[in-house]
Amino acid sequence: MNMRSTSSMVTFACPFTLPGYQDELPAGEYEVLVEEELLQGLSFELIAEQRPI
Repeated sequence: MNMRSTSSMVTFACPFTLPGYQDELPAGEYEVLVEEELLQGLSFELIAEQRPI
C-alpha cells in the first residue's frame, strides 16, 4: 500500500463551524493534513483521499 501525506497551513479570519462538530472554532491558523492512498490492482492508477470523520 502506497501512502502519501501533505500538510498545509490555512488561516481563518473569522470564527467558523464544521459539519459534525458542535462548537464554533476560533479564528486563527490551522494545519490541514491530507492522507492519500494509491489503489493498486486496477487497469489505471487511482488515488483515494482519506477523510477524517
